[in-house]
Amino acid sequence: MDNHGLLPKDKFRRTIRKAQRQFWRNKLVIAAQTKEVFDISKWHKSRGSYRSPPLKDPLRPNDLPAVFVQEKRDLLVRNLLQNTTEAGDISLECPAVPTATLSFPEITMAQVEKSILKARNTAPGEDELQTNILKTAWPLIKDKILALF
Repeated sequence: MDNHGLLPKDKFRRTIRKAQRQFWRNKLVIAAQTKEVFDISKWHKSRGSYRSPPLKDPLRPNDLPAVFVQEKRDLLVRNLLQNTTEAGDISLECPAVPTATLSFPEITMAQVEKSILKARNTAPGEDELQTNILKTAWPLIKDKILALF
């Protein structure tokens, strides 16, 4: 034990935590430009970020499993979303032109801001951007985000 009543291991941990805090405080002070804030956010990787398992195509059993996101997306589209019906499967009474439509209400900027900036979940999504980054960049990106919605 030293003169502060700490074991060497505890003193070491305390010193490391203090140095880490100071390092990140310095990084935040230095990050004066928006690009630097985005770069810093990429350094933080949340624990438990796991990839989904490889997917095997049941229609092509001899192909290698889909490993990358693009490959998995294509496989799911091909197997789940494409219409594979044959002409003999379609009833003659089926209308040739769809008769039902969905109407979507207009979305306001206030609604978009509420759903994005007031989110309680601050975990980054697939884009790896946290809510605080979106809040910082909001004045620059809000019109583009509204257009997406």
